[in-house]
Amino acid sequence: NSLMNLKTSLDRDYFVFQLTKKAGIIRVKDVGLRLKKTKQKDQNFDIEIFYDDQKMSKKKVAANEPVYFFKMGYKKPYEMVCTKVQDDQIQGYISVPKVTD
Repeated sequence: NSLMNLKTSLDRDYFVFQLTKKAGIIRVKDVGLRLKKTKQKDQNFDIEIFYDDQKMSKKKVAANEPVYFFKMGYKKPYEMVCTKVQDDQIQGYISVPKVTD
């Protein structure tokens, strides 16, 4: 499984998630995620990402398109990737740098 290979990366930790529209905001590590809309036919979605007391809204994010954001205390970005888009549901992972600086 390629995700298991990623998990063994020395400089990042990986947190897998499944998110539905009905779920509202879910926590993954120290980040909040809320799914706003999916388009299964086009394999894209709208999402809100909550971190460091801020909200980032991303529209029409494609499956397997990474979304990067910087949290306070980290020199390297967090990365959110959705690997599967379904009706009102997505699956993916957040990768987090192991080292703060």
